[in-house]
Amino acid sequence: MFAPFEMRNAREKMRRNRSWLGHAYGESNTSSGAADGAAMLTIGQLAQVFIQLLGAFILARLLEPQDFGLIAMATTVTVIATHFSELGLASSIIQSPRLRQSVTSALFIITGLAGVGVALLCAIASRFVASFFDDARLTALVIVMACAIPFYSLSAVHRALLTKARRWVILQKIPLISQIIGLLSALAGVALGVGYWALAAQFFVTGIMTCLLTWWFCSWRPNLRLFVKGADHHFRFGVDVMTFGLLNWLHRQGDNIVIGWRWGAEILGYYSRAYSLYMIPLGIISGPLKTVCLPILSGAADDNERWAEGALYVIKVATLLGVIISLMVGVGAKLLILTILGEGWEESIAIFRWLSISFIAASPLSLAGAIMMSKRHSRRLVISGFVNCSLLFLVYVFSVDFGAQYVAGAYSFAYCALLIPTIWYAVKGTSLTIGRIIAHLWPLFALAIVLQLMGFALDIALPNRSLFEETLYAATTSLIAAALSFSLCKFHPHYTKILTDATQASVNMVGRVFSMHKLG
Repeated sequence: MFAPFEMRNAREKMRRNRSWLGHAYGESNTSSGAADGAAMLTIGQLAQVFIQLLGAFILARLLEPQDFGLIAMATTVTVIATHFSELGLASSIIQSPRLRQSVTSALFIITGLAGVGVALLCAIASRFVASFFDDARLTALVIVMACAIPFYSLSAVHRALLTKARRWVILQKIPLISQIIGLLSALAGVALGVGYWALAAQFFVTGIMTCLLTWWFCSWRPNLRLFVKGADHHFRFGVDVMTFGLLNWLHRQGDNIVIGWRWGAEILGYYSRAYSLYMIPLGIISGPLKTVCLPILSGAADDNERWAEGALYVIKVATLLGVIISLMVGVGAKLLILTILGEGWEESIAIFRWLSISFIAASPLSLAGAIMMSKRHSRRLVISGFVNCSLLFLVYVFSVDFGAQYVAGAYSFAYCALLIPTIWYAVKGTSLTIGRIIAHLWPLFALAIVLQLMGFALDIALPNRSLFEETLYAATTSLIAAALSFSLCKFHPHYTKILTDATQASVNMVGRVFSMHKLG
């Protein structure tokens, strides 16, 4: 009786799955494709930033710095555990030119089991975390936050398929809606008077919503098969990506670890809030570029010149944006901290100012991994990650005794020093040479030095500015930075294409908005 219905369901499932697994990269122009994708993602990223800033604005006035310090301590474990739960297999799926249902299903089951296993390990390690930071509250906090990890891992394959299919709009809808619901859960927790548990609830609810929405928007469904021939090369690639992610986490969280260990939850609270605000503009730049970079460069991997053109293009765009943002957020450090976090967070101002220098290198460095993965140079990921992580961790250890702002300054200068060596290693042996990259980037480095010297000179000349003077000062220097950058893109032959593509991408975006409005 139900056999025809079940057969129709099975055929419909096969059709949907093939449609998701059969996406080709295409032969579109690499740079213009990156510009279009990045423009669409940036709109969604800005909306997410608004939600993050709104959350920071509200929660910083309702909770204590120590509450944020406790969450920062707990996330040193849960964030990397979340990354471990994906086993790096999402990047392998995006990079792979062909996918089979059986192999993709096996990868899904592996990531799901890994998520459960990693969550259990976090629960076991919670007592060690509490002992390390000398705060018994962390035991229960780590266990509760670890319960969200399986939800992130169960959405990893679906998010990879959405990225491979270049569903840029959907990829921004998912985190935006999840963040809104997560923020509402945090506010509900504050209203109930649960303190730092409100921030833990935000992390947990965001993970659940991310999983549910990803499955809703991606209709691919797995088969229940675990061991399949052909998944081994994905697993090897994924292990290298996962190891790189671990090393990247160590250098991202190493400063939190040493500051929390040396100075305690309150100072870490000031540092972690400054670092969280620092990550917001960095996410605006590198988030969209990283998302579009891997699928687009992977599609051009067999065409050396097209790949080199695309890699050079995204490096230039990331560096240009990093230079501009570095000055804008640096000179506006006091204004941003006092406006968003409010009174009582003055300790975060100097930390944020020093961190802002690293934008110059942080944006292009964030793309180095995608550049290496697009050529399947996964072992290089591990080597470069190990070298950079080791050097940065030494910087943290030697600077932590002087205070949190010295850690921030040392981090920024070390990060800038690692830019050229890391990019050189990423493109080594390809048709894109480091000499060609430097020839394109040196005008940006000169611009960065001029802008930073100008910013520090004004800080020395006008140290005690009122909030009105701070606003006027930040607006003026930002306009100068934007004008100099526009002039570079307008008149320098290496950067005119960026301006042209940005203009065309904006026109395309406006056209899509009007089309969606008409359809609605």
